[in-house]
Amino acid sequence: MASGASAKSASDLAQLNDISGLGIFMNESGTGVPTVWVQFVHRFQARYEVVVFLHIKEVLRPTSLVAQVDPTERFSISCASGARPHIYHCVIYLGYNDVPSAILSKAEISRELRALIPSPPVPADIAVVAALDHGTATWLVGKKNLQPDPRSGFVARALLALFVAVRDATGSRARTWGVPVDDLVEIGLVELV
Repeated sequence: MASGASAKSASDLAQLNDISGLGIFMNESGTGVPTVWVQFVHRFQARYEVVVFLHIKEVLRPTSLVAQVDPTERFSISCASGARPHIYHCVIYLGYNDVPSAILSKAEISRELRALIPSPPVPADIAVVAALDHGTATWLVGKKNLQPDPRSGFVARALLALFVAVRDATGSRARTWGVPVDDLVEIGLVELV
């Protein structure tokens, strides 16, 4: 698990308040539980009806980048193990010529998730179908607040300050993917470098 964050136990997850809709948590590492989800659960003691841990992977071939990913190979979705249902791991594969805003939409992700739900839905899945069809989608990303290690020298602190200024000026990756600003939540994470 990233940054030494600990996952909630099954009994802790059962005590969380439900938030209607779809919560899409960006998973930078692509494995395990994203730190942003752990921080969200810890701070708000709540979880969305449907939770997606989303990792975006640029497809590389040995000789070049892939222009466009075949739509049938674009999504890889699996159910996350655990006591609470409706938590999914999703990997989206993008080529350099793919348009992220069209692929990373609530409609596309919901369509892929619905494929995992049996038809007609069993009673436990009715709330999920409603959340996918009519609920809102909230994108939650971690925004790292990089701070210099107290043991670092002047040059390292100056380079870090320059890097942070450039990074903040270019904006977040989620905005470049076309995620609507109204649906985007950034959760701060402090990291010493």
